[in-house]
Amino acid sequence: GMLYKPGKSGLGRLIRSAVEESARRHRGRNTNLGMTLLMTPLSASAGIAIGSGDFSRKALRSGVSTIINGSTPEDTVELYAAISSSNAEVGKSRSFDVNDPRSQQKILEEEMNLQDIFEVSKWDSVARELVTEMEVTFTIGLPALERGFERTGSFRSSVLRCFMEILARVPDTLIERKNNHETAIEVSNEARAILEKGLKTRDISAFDAKLCCEGNRYNPGTTADLTASSIMLAGLEGFFLG
Repeated sequence: GMLYKPGKSGLGRLIRSAVEESARRHRGRNTNLGMTLLMTPLSASAGIAIGSGDFSRKALRSGVSTIINGSTPEDTVELYAAISSSNAEVGKSRSFDVNDPRSQQKILEEEMNLQDIFEVSKWDSVARELVTEMEVTFTIGLPALERGFERTGSFRSSVLRCFMEILARVPDTLIERKNNHETAIEVSNEARAILEKGLKTRDISAFDAKLCCEGNRYNPGTTADLTASSIMLAGLEGFFLG
């Protein structure tokens, strides 16, 4: 776009300031890290799209890639500061632990930009989303919202459909982190079965009760993040307005 210069987006700083502001408003707790990681590049991509005059989905997707690829090691250091300050249950790649003070030095020495760090962390669905031009948001989440809205005209039920379709097709990596991969697969299979039965209220209520039990061990938090980015994309396109 006309306004974008590689290395000048300040993406890491934007993520950090959003995370810190969220923590301030929620008395130190931060459940918005994943959403912030997804929405900030999407917002920046929308800015590129406006600047270039091309607001197609293809342009929005490639804009995310441009922003992530054009980031700097300094952006990564800011990202790590944001994750560390949020106390969120993310941030350990195989080589770079946000809570290890040597990580910052290593990031700068090895010149790891956001593309590099998300690539080595892509076992996590949010990180993977950012190195695949937001594949789940664009190819699962947004179409599910559209289908739901066409069928019901209800924002609430279309968001529910979006959440359940993402969960059915993409095992939740927060559930995996708190339990194991098999548990994440089981939850996805249950979501798929509920969808196949037509999203009956009784089934959803029972599923919800199960996911909330045992101290939130089965909380599909990554699915919620991907649902939020799908809603944001729909909003950017003005979908629910017309």
